[in-house]
Amino acid sequence: MMRRPLRWGAAVFVAGMALLGAVVGVELYAPALPPATEAAPADPVLLARGAELARAGNCMACHTARGGAPYAGGRRIGTPFGDLVAGNLTPDAETGLGTWSPEAFQRALHEGRSRDGRLLYPAFPYTHFTRLSDGDVAALWAHLRALPPVRQANPPHAL
Repeated sequence: MMRRPLRWGAAVFVAGMALLGAVVGVELYAPALPPATEAAPADPVLLARGAELARAGNCMACHTARGGAPYAGGRRIGTPFGDLVAGNLTPDAETGLGTWSPEAFQRALHEGRSRDGRLLYPAFPYTHFTRLSDGDVAALWAHLRALPPVRQANPPHAL
């Protein structure tokens, strides 16, 4: 009796690892969304809600290197396939989210796709954000856009 659940568990594990390998190994491209445009300053209630969501989502834990600037990326995340490096979430135009549009940010949270349409690595838990309302995504976006831009390029992933 115990052998059947173990077989199912092993089959699910193997299938999951194969899927993970396929997602990590294959980069699918979709049309890139247009770059961000400058918006009016966000309202304080929206910014406060965004900061609350960022704390609840623990964004800083992955997107802040030890001793680094908050949300500026650079933290290495170890996986069985090698190290991933978390991205810069500050509004820096060259190394962060500065050229992203709100639509591209929402697509990253809901679909796990980068600004240019590539699949994001599965270490980014976008599946945890798929049910965020449009209002909550807008609040989180406003909070990140209000951060001081930090120019910090990431080292490449070591996969």
